[in-house]
Amino acid sequence: MSPLPGFLTVRVLRGINLVSRDATGSDPYVVLHLDGQKVKTNVIKKTVNPVWDEDLTLAVRSAATPIKLEVFDKDTFSKDDKMGDAEFDIEALMQMIQMDLEDIHSGTVVRTVRPSKHCCLADESPIIWENGHLVQDVMLKLRNVETGVLHLQLKWVNIPGTVISVAEQVNFSPSIFTTVLDLSDDSFLVCFIPKSWAVESELDEHHYYTDTEYVCEVENVPTAGIPRR
Repeated sequence: MSPLPGFLTVRVLRGINLVSRDATGSDPYVVLHLDGQKVKTNVIKKTVNPVWDEDLTLAVRSAATPIKLEVFDKDTFSKDDKMGDAEFDIEALMQMIQMDLEDIHSGTVVRTVRPSKHCCLADESPIIWENGHLVQDVMLKLRNVETGVLHLQLKWVNIPGTVISVAEQVNFSPSIFTTVLDLSDDSFLVCFIPKSWAVESELDEHHYYTDTEYVCEVENVPTAGIPRR
């Protein structure tokens, strides 16, 4: 059982001076990996300076697990070409989440993470208390490629209630990432489902849009009898 206080929203803002993989330019997209989850941005056509401005959301089991990132060039008739990779950790952000910041003015930088030879940071990474949320601005230098920087923004999203722990993953379908959250008095079933399956008129306060493909659904359910692998 591992702590899971909420979700991490990664806003993929833009790429800077990415490598060109085709004569006509690259068609880049970004993939994030964490604990078996995989989320990706849309493809931006024919540019090495793409602007995505897309939110991707990941459930975090452990602050010690780094998030891995890959950039690809979309190809129609062949395997997508890799345009670099990077990874980043959220330990500093998670440490600040434990602090009482309610009395701090919005816009205050509460901590700054500095680049080192052991990380992919291309510049200092400020953690900012902004409108009741912690937001971290991240510039990542891509590895295993000649050139390229990605600009991200990290934001922590709490699940309603105080989450104590996450049970082992349940497995309803390979296309659905599903987790049972054990709360002090109750339990929640958290599902990442394809957005195309969701009926927009039925979405309420228990549903959270993640990226362009998925909806995160948080539902109060009894956990007895839920099949777990």
